[in-house]
Amino acid sequence: MAGLATLAMSIGLGVVAAPAAHAAPNPNIGVQITSFMRSDANGVTSAGAVRVDEVAKLEFSWTGERANIQAQDSFAIEYAPYFNARVAGQRYPMTVPVNGVQTEVGTCEVAKTVFTCTFSDKVTELRQQGFDTFKGTGSVLLVAKQATKTETVEMKLNEQGTAVDLPGTGGIGEKAAATFNPVKLAKYATPIAEGAIRVNWNISFHLDDINKHRQAAGLAPLPTDGSVSTLKLTDRLGPGQTLPDAMALVMRTRENPAKAVVIAENGKLGGDYQLEVVYNEDKTQAEIVITGPFSLDSNYVLSYSAPITDAPAVPGLKYKNDVELKDADYRVSGERYLTESFSITVEMKPGFGGFDITKFVDGDAATSVAKGTKFTVNVDYSLPAGSTVETYNDWVAPGQVNAQRNGGTATFEVKLGAKTPFPGTFPQGTTVTLSEDPQSANPGVRGGVWEEPVFKRGRTEGPTFQVENQKSTALSLDNAVSIPKGTFHVTKTVQGDKGKAAQKDFRFAYNCAGTAGELTVRADGQPVASQQQFPVGTQCTITEVADSAQLDGFNLQVPSAKTVTIESATTPVVAAFENVYTAKVGKFKVVKTVTGAQAPADKQFRFTYTCGADSGALETSAGGAGVESPQFPLGTKCTITEDQEAAQLAGYTLTGPAAQEVTIASETEPVVATFENVYAQKVGKFAVTKNVTGVQLAQPRTYQFDYTCGATSGTLEVPFPGPAVNSPAFPLGTVCTVQEKVDSAQLDGYSLQAPAAQEVTIASETDTPTLTFTNAYSQLTGKFSVVKSVVGVVVPGDREFVFDYVCGADRGSLSVRAD
Repeated sequence: MAGLATLAMSIGLGVVAAPAAHAAPNPNIGVQITSFMRSDANGVTSAGAVRVDEVAKLEFSWTGERANIQAQDSFAIEYAPYFNARVAGQRYPMTVPVNGVQTEVGTCEVAKTVFTCTFSDKVTELRQQGFDTFKGTGSVLLVAKQATKTETVEMKLNEQGTAVDLPGTGGIGEKAAATFNPVKLAKYATPIAEGAIRVNWNISFHLDDINKHRQAAGLAPLPTDGSVSTLKLTDRLGPGQTLPDAMALVMRTRENPAKAVVIAENGKLGGDYQLEVVYNEDKTQAEIVITGPFSLDSNYVLSYSAPITDAPAVPGLKYKNDVELKDADYRVSGERYLTESFSITVEMKPGFGGFDITKFVDGDAATSVAKGTKFTVNVDYSLPAGSTVETYNDWVAPGQVNAQRNGGTATFEVKLGAKTPFPGTFPQGTTVTLSEDPQSANPGVRGGVWEEPVFKRGRTEGPTFQVENQKSTALSLDNAVSIPKGTFHVTKTVQGDKGKAAQKDFRFAYNCAGTAGELTVRADGQPVASQQQFPVGTQCTITEVADSAQLDGFNLQVPSAKTVTIESATTPVVAAFENVYTAKVGKFKVVKTVTGAQAPADKQFRFTYTCGADSGALETSAGGAGVESPQFPLGTKCTITEDQEAAQLAGYTLTGPAAQEVTIASETEPVVATFENVYAQKVGKFAVTKNVTGVQLAQPRTYQFDYTCGATSGTLEVPFPGPAVNSPAFPLGTVCTVQEKVDSAQLDGYSLQAPAAQEVTIASETDTPTLTFTNAYSQLTGKFSVVKSVVGVVVPGDREFVFDYVCGADRGSLSVRAD
């Protein structure tokens, strides 16, 4: 036969099972070491020697063709004292393919120092059916425990001491000495063992790397001079895990890199460093704030153990985690997975090869896939060009051969978390194309949506490969299963905006079970989808960003937040928002003041206004609180004009104010337009002129006149002869009484007939009435007498003596008797 059943064992932690009873070593079962290489915890090998506490992968072959295997026969490999099993205490079924069906024929157990496989009664049954080819290959992961400089160590292969060549050269080195190298931001976990109930995650960082990315994002570097600063990280777990309360910050220094010092713990105060962690509701995301005097001479590691939600760990489920440097667009991720430690391989003759598939699941619904779920893989193969099935003697073509006999199809089951070999071989050069319908999962997955399966060979992605000579091509098959996801739509309508919101972008913030975002919507009623998908059943709270909804000049009662539930993966739920705008309105106030006059208390001053398309009139009195306009939208420009005719005051000249333009700017405080009327009272004068009769004045003379004009009195001095003299100005309508001062008008030798007082009303600003006062003088006259007497002589009695006289301009003579 070209393909013979074999087994391979790789080790992981798990539940310790009781060992099989009555195992009896069969010395005729041949065991041979085929490879011993340095390895990681998942069995991925690399070149080089191992050191103490490092992992190595031991591969071996075994054959029972000459052993006449019976029930309870066993074979073993003892690897102590230089190596121990990486994880001891595991027990797995040992199976072989019989007619294409995996049939359990025994149990393999891993102990600390020995690996033992024991056959069951099934081998007797199979031998009776003619099946007698029991041989295969296997592997086990070991951990180096002792250093040695020899190139080989002794192991017992089925009780036979055998020198086994060590990985690389130089034997087993001492445990590597700790060195200090500045680390980059990294997320990693220690290997997951079978039966694990936690994933041990670590976040490492060094300030040099942190500051490079902060500066690249336009942020200031954190100080490293011993001053205190704060580092912020966002940590997100993948499915199947929750964040613990306990977290610790560890520091390793350049001076002593081997010593890990806990410098801060979540929830504990004190010390130079502080660690604060804020979790989301389901504890799958944390905002981590680390405060302290960071140094370039230290590497920092934040460590915690994340509980597995459906513990123990599920083989094949990828446990993921990522961490992001806040505000710096710097994110790193890590993943860990567990694969079953037991698998079947197929021995291949020269010229033949095969393949094996390790099955993984991923995605946010991965935890809904049951442990041990099986999937059907379809195999489509084409033999090398020019060959048919008959070209290869003693080869049994797998599955259904096509009509041309140059290829065929087959199916086989792969198990989640297990490395499953195809139970058959193909000629070297055969082209194999694999496919899978994830719906073939058994048991089925409820509430999950399968994405396209991804086949990989190392880092090469694709379902097609060519069979290599005596090699089992290793493939991984990843299935992402996600919770059915849908989204929501937001619609926006507006009222009362007067067309001003037509081109406006309205912003909405949303939070869907801790996932936040924002979208922009126009007010056209058209639905706008969120750019993210959310698991069906997720509640999303959508809130309009108030600032984005404001319109200048309008009031808005921002709609309340809406909470919607994602109910369908195909039909988005709609959150409809309507904004009802009311124009912000305000008023103007007209305040009236006057100067130069006292306006009557009941006088109303009239104003007209034009505000946009509206116009009207207002009236107010002077000196009061003013009058307010009707309401107008904010931003409205109003032109206010005073009615000049209505503002006139009798007896006054008005210098009226110009029209004013105001802008309505406040809902609460009217804009004030103050109109001041400057009145100048209308005034006139009277004139006084002087006339004199009855006398010829020898020289000009000034006459005084007293006047009383309302409450004002005064005196005018009027010359004679001379022009009329004007009075001061008095308001029109003023009644003036003018009377000449008699004393000022007296002339010696004359009697005066003084003129009566005169009354005049100031009636014109331009026409000045003239009051003429005429003084009628009458000259006062007298006589002189001449008495004549004669002494010494007697004159006749009738003798008259004549006297001449000159009186002023008058001349005359008198005849006087001397009697």
